[in-house]
Amino acid sequence: MPTSKGPFVVAEALYHTINKTRDEFFVISPYFVPEDYGARFFEQLVDRGVRVCIATNSLASTNNAYVHGAYAEYRERLLAAGVEFLAAR
Repeated sequence: MPTSKGPFVVAEALYHTINKTRDEFFVISPYFVPEDYGARFFEQLVDRGVRVCIATNSLASTNNAYVHGAYAEYRERLLAAGVEFLAAR
C-alpha cells in the first residue's frame, strides 16, 4: 500500500479504516480498477472472513471501455478469491 506521503495521505487513511472491517465491505464505483495491491488487499479481507462485494458497471453500461478493460484483468482473480461482483445492466 502507499506510504503516508504526498497524495497518498488520504489513500493510506482509507486503507487503515477499511482494514479494520470485520464483517462486510462493499465497493460501489463505476470506475473500479484495483491494481495488484488492491487485489491483494481484497483477497486478504476475504481470507479473514470479510464478505467483499463490488458493484461496478458492466461493459454494456459503461461510458469508459478503457476502465472496464483494466478492471477485467482482475475480475477472475478476485472471483477465485471469493470476492462478489454486482454489475449494472
